[in-house]
Amino acid sequence: MERLFLLEAYNPGNIGNYLASDNLPAMRLMRQTIENRLKSPSEYGAKGATSETDIVELDNQFAGFGSYPNLDAAMSENLAAILAIANNLPHPQQADYAQFVADAITAATEAVVPAVAKYADVTAWRTADHNPPKGRFKALDTIGGNTFYSTTPVPPMPPKHVKHSSPTRHPVKRK
Repeated sequence: MERLFLLEAYNPGNIGNYLASDNLPAMRLMRQTIENRLKSPSEYGAKGATSETDIVELDNQFAGFGSYPNLDAAMSENLAAILAIANNLPHPQQADYAQFVADAITAATEAVVPAVAKYADVTAWRTADHNPPKGRFKALDTIGGNTFYSTTPVPPMPPKHVKHSSPTRHPVKRK
């Protein structure tokens, strides 16, 4: 999850878009998304998932993580650059990148996420410059370079014994 969070959130190199104060809240929402998908994996195309790792590694969940631990070259280079700067003490942004990495670790390892996530019902995210997911999703907020979504409930089917309110518009057939 740490790698997913590091690659999906704006990092200190996103000058003009990056806010350090958004790191942990955004990454907590990412974690909460994974946890919520795990509660109902079939609903989110993750049938058979039994762990957070299963959710992250499925082909159709998060772009580029379907063959994890193998990442595409651009993702691997980006991750390596983030970690290199975080560990390079003389680098002018070292402290910012070290905190960015620490936030990803915190979000991935803290015990109780719903209590600290801004939206407990979050079920998806998209990078802010991408189209929203299709289906029953409602935008919640944009934080850390991602727009987060909840899933709207499926309207219940009316009971079979309910009569229509307007017999002229919806005539009841008698047997």
